Amino acid sequence: MSDKPSAAARTWDAAALVLVAGGAAVFLAASKGMQGLLAPHVREATSQSVYFERWLRYRSMSNVGLGLVGVGIAVGVVRFLRDRRAAAALAFEQANPPEVPALAPDTPPNAPPG
Repeated sequence: MSDKPSAAARTWDAAALVLVAGGAAVFLAASKGMQGLLAPHVREATSQSVYFERWLRYRSMSNVGLGLVGVGIAVGVVRFLRDRRAAAALAFEQANPPEVPALAPDTPPNAPPG
């Protein structure tokens, strides 16, 4: 395994981190909005209620946030597995160097065999 990760590997790691952090922020904002709807005011039980529409928007927002977190985790896992595969291939290559064929001795072209 190399000492330092490549620039591409760091970019993938940063993308995974941004996706997870952004998704968590969106989810927490939606959660806070849903908690705000629990204020002591008169709630109408119809689907045409303003509060119901807000709740649906917050629910969609929380689903998007959870989706972003899931995609971020998937990017991180794929990046980890690719790095492990590359490290395993490098370790195998170092443990099993390719065999160098033996060079034929310098013999004249008309020499008898043997």
